[in-house]
Amino acid sequence: MCSAKPVRVALNDDYTPNWEQIEKAFSTQTKMMIINNPHNPTGKIWEKSDFEALERILEKYPEVILLSDEVYEYITFEQKHISVHSRPKLSNRSVVVSSFGKSFHITGWKVGYVVAAEPLMKEIKKVHQFLVFSVNSIAQVAISEYLDLVAVEELGTFYQEKRDYFRSLIQNSRFELMPCEGTYFQVVSYSSISDEDDVRFCKRLITEYGVAAIPISTFHTDNKDLKLIRFCFAKENATLEEAAKRLCVI
Repeated sequence: MCSAKPVRVALNDDYTPNWEQIEKAFSTQTKMMIINNPHNPTGKIWEKSDFEALERILEKYPEVILLSDEVYEYITFEQKHISVHSRPKLSNRSVVVSSFGKSFHITGWKVGYVVAAEPLMKEIKKVHQFLVFSVNSIAQVAISEYLDLVAVEELGTFYQEKRDYFRSLIQNSRFELMPCEGTYFQVVSYSSISDEDDVRFCKRLITEYGVAAIPISTFHTDNKDLKLIRFCFAKENATLEEAAKRLCVI
């Protein structure tokens, strides 16, 4: 709406932020920094040192607003999620975007939320009503009532049980399990199985084995292919068992 120009900075191959390159991308023209933690598509979670590096950079650019995508905030396991709003140096200049759909596994409902300090929220409201005419009210009422019943702090345990079960089912397959820190997707490497590109490999998984996966290269601006794909483990156990049975014969 304001003719901003996106400047993309690639992550390291292990999906950690490259702070040297990030700082180089800043200029006096920078108005906003957009971050994603836990990371989509890999579930990588930032360390405390990442926030310290971020704060050092933003101290040099006091007018820059921070937009933080934290839709997997409640789906974390051994390492817990740290929100930018828990950091005193960042909270008043940050806009956090999150999702009831991700947290409660109702992504089709398309209901999310934004949290920001009042001065920022006033500006957001000026354009919000013209961008989003109406989120369906039935879904809003259902979620509002459900929030009084659910313990969001227990969501991580629920998803971790699913993660651990799925990992146990395919640990003896030829897929290499990647770290899964904060998401309901398990990323695996298939480099020991095939040298096909990940899109072609995923198509073959569907046509030959009846198992759907998502190629990670499609999330890269340059379609960088690291022979990584991901499976969703937010499924019934019977579905996970059948999928694992098929994957273990590849």
